[in-house]
Amino acid sequence: MEEITPAIDAAAPRSRPRKPGRAVVATLIIPGLGHIYAGHPWRGLVLAFAPLLITFPLLFWAIEGGIGRLALALAVGMALWLLIAADSARLARRAGNDYRRRWYNRWYVYVAVFLLVGVVQDSLRGEIPLKSFRVPAASMEPTLLVGDQFFTDKRVGSPRRGEIIVFPLPDDPTKLLVKRVIGLTGDTVEIRDKKVVLNGEALDEPYAHFADGTGGAMRPMRDRMPPLTVPAGRYFVLGDNRDRSYDSRFWGPISSATIVGRGAMVYFSWNARNYAVRWERIGKRIE
Repeated sequence: MEEITPAIDAAAPRSRPRKPGRAVVATLIIPGLGHIYAGHPWRGLVLAFAPLLITFPLLFWAIEGGIGRLALALAVGMALWLLIAADSARLARRAGNDYRRRWYNRWYVYVAVFLLVGVVQDSLRGEIPLKSFRVPAASMEPTLLVGDQFFTDKRVGSPRRGEIIVFPLPDDPTKLLVKRVIGLTGDTVEIRDKKVVLNGEALDEPYAHFADGTGGAMRPMRDRMPPLTVPAGRYFVLGDNRDRSYDSRFWGPISSATIVGRGAMVYFSWNARNYAVRWERIGKRIE
C-alpha cells in the first residue's frame, strides 16, 4: 500500500512555541507584554496599565511616612512585577510547542504597546504630585548634602515658615534652587551679625550652619541686612548653610507663583568623594 503524505496548507500559521524566558524578559520591559507574547492579549493590556495606577499612589503614600513606608512600597512594587513575570512564564509554558502565532504576535504590535504605555506614563506623571531633584551644591548643608536626591510635593499651597521649597533662580529661571522659608508676607526680616531677627525678635534656628563661624568679620548683605518687609505674595528664603548660600539676602523675596514644590524625602544619596551610597540618608524626611 502506498503511503500518503498529508498536504501542507501554506496559508496556515506555523507553529511557534512560546518560550517562558522570552515572556519574562518582555514583562521586565513592560508589564503585560509577556502575556501578549504568550497568547493572552487582554490580560496583558490590563496588566500593562494596572501597575501604573498602583505604583504612583503607593509612592506618594510612602514619602509621607519615611524609610519604613518607602521600603514597603518598593517591596510591594517589586513583588507585583515579579508575580506578573512569573504568570507570563506560566502561560508561555502552558501554550506548549504547538502554539500558532496570532495577529498580535508581531514586532510592531509589541512596539505599539510599548509606546502606548510610555505615553500614558508621561501623562500620569504630570498628574502625580511628586517631582525629584538632585542637590548639586552645599547651600543647604547639613539638612541637604551634595549628592542627595529627593522628592518634592508639587501641591505647594501656602508654604509655612521653616518649610523647604524649590523654585527657579530669580535672575536665571533655567536654574532651580532649594531654600528654607524664613519670612512670610507682611513679616519684617532683619539680619544682625548673622542672626535673623524676625518681627523684632531673634529667630531660633537650630538648622542654621555657619561655615565661617558665627563671629569674625561681618560681610555686607550676607551677615548684615537692614529691616525688610516681605511684600504680598512673596517669601523671604535662606539657605541653611548661611555662609555658602545665594538667597533672598542678595535678590530679595521670591514670588509665591514661582514655587514648584516643597521638600518631602531623600530617596537616594551618593557621596562622590568616597564613591559610596549614604544608606543612612535614604528615606530621611526633609525638615
